[in-house]
Amino acid sequence: MALFISQIFMLIMASLTGLFYSNILVIPTNVLVPVITIFCMVGSFSVRNAMFDVYIMFAFGILGWIMRKNGYPPVAIVLGIILGPIADAELIRTYMLFGNKFYLEFFKRPISLALLIIIFVSALIPYLRTMLIKQKK
Repeated sequence: MALFISQIFMLIMASLTGLFYSNILVIPTNVLVPVITIFCMVGSFSVRNAMFDVYIMFAFGILGWIMRKNGYPPVAIVLGIILGPIADAELIRTYMLFGNKFYLEFFKRPISLALLIIIFVSALIPYLRTMLIKQKK
């Protein structure tokens, strides 16, 4: 019963504060960007109390801006940074389980084989699409 009552209370509070926070949309960009930048700097500094983290934040911000200017999605870098250590740990775990021929295990297991095929096909689709467009012209 307490969970039900708390959900109703949260719905009412979210509706009221949603109206208030929607006013953020009318703040001019030339005011909002510096405020967000300062919060990002404070947040990155507060993780380890090191200016190096702030420099890294700016470096990745510039990298994201360059990627956006050249038409690359910055989401790819974010996914790589987040999923890279996980994939590395699992690859090391696979090596510890199966020894030197661990790469063959990826082709023996049906789920990993299916995932490898999906990855391979997904990587080839843009090139195949470009080739088909060129052939039609």
